[in-house]
Amino acid sequence: MIKFNTHFIPSREDSALRKIATLISVVAYFFFILIGYSAFNYFLISGLIIVQLYFIISNSKESYEFNNNRLIYTNLVYKKAIDFTSYSITNGEYKDSYKRKSNGQLIQLYADNKIVCRIKEVHNKYVFDEILSYLKTNYPEIKKNEDFEISFVEKEYIIITSLIFSSLIIFILSFSIENYQPDKIQEYKTIKGHMAYQPEIDFSGKRKNRKEYLIFKLKEYPQINFNLQYENFNKINGYEFVKTNHQNNLIEFEIFKEDNDYNIKKLAQPYFYSHLNNKKIISIQALKYKNKELIKIDFSNKFRSQFDLLLMFGGVLLIVLITYNIYCITRILK
Repeated sequence: MIKFNTHFIPSREDSALRKIATLISVVAYFFFILIGYSAFNYFLISGLIIVQLYFIISNSKESYEFNNNRLIYTNLVYKKAIDFTSYSITNGEYKDSYKRKSNGQLIQLYADNKIVCRIKEVHNKYVFDEILSYLKTNYPEIKKNEDFEISFVEKEYIIITSLIFSSLIIFILSFSIENYQPDKIQEYKTIKGHMAYQPEIDFSGKRKNRKEYLIFKLKEYPQINFNLQYENFNKINGYEFVKTNHQNNLIEFEIFKEDNDYNIKKLAQPYFYSHLNNKKIISIQALKYKNKELIKIDFSNKFRSQFDLLLMFGGVLLIVLITYNIYCITRILK
């Protein structure tokens, strides 16, 4: 029995880079703890964690163990036993996922004159020659004259995409599970106050997708912007509304109870919701002014349904992508 060990992504030049990345990550972790959490910081921390995991996984052991007529291949958590009786060695061309071409060799293992395994030089740079030398000494060679052309997925690509998508999946699923309340009845809270300033028109989006919304500032809640979104902005004809002076007048809003609890009363929020929710902006769901109901509550909750569908679609898409990368790992010897 003989075993050839290497790393999943062998590299003789990443030791210094790994140390530098680790040092930067440690400093960054403490810095983020000091300045506090935000959605932007979450993605920065995720990126640093991905870099660290990349080094850990790439440095994990990959082995080729030969025991009589059996090859036992192990990498990460994947293990495969292959029985064979002979081998061949051919020259040819490899094409990576970016369509770049390179020359190399390919070992093919046979059982009953059928190919049962392929060991690609491009995937096993530092043990390929040792494996080939061992096979030449201990097994019969089948002579092959034809060249090969093989497309392959780089191990680096598999790891990086898997880590990125895994991070996003964990984030999306955590947010969804934390906020999943299928039987919840939406509650509203009435807010009354005097307009500190004349309402202002602002815009979201760019160019063709640009949409208007109206900003109200109340004397009673000076830290909060109450926004009347695009659909409701059109219902009250926002451009005409701001032509009249409304400063110091009494106005009444209906807002989500969660916005009142978390943004105004400052009650504790669910973890992910607290980091994604802008605590200085509240969306107006209904508006009453001068004893007239200018905007009524929309009980259809279309946005919630669209949001749920978007989360579902994103989750399914990311899971499919992760599954594809796992599939690529299992095909390293094919």
